[in-house]
Amino acid sequence: MYKAYKFRLYPNDTQKMLIHKIFGCYRFVYNYFLDKCRSYGYIKAFDMCNELKEMYADYP
Repeated sequence: MYKAYKFRLYPNDTQKMLIHKIFGCYRFVYNYFLDKCRSYGYIKAFDMCNELKEMYADYP
């Protein structure tokens, strides 16, 4: 028998703003590497992690 739990979050205004910022950053990084993989072909996860560290200087 499988069980599922549903939770509802009620963040306040500052928490909502922080959630939107975090998801915006994740979306930017995902789309950046998706575009890079489409243009250059397969890229290893190790190389993506190293490039992400370098990207932090340009996009804090």
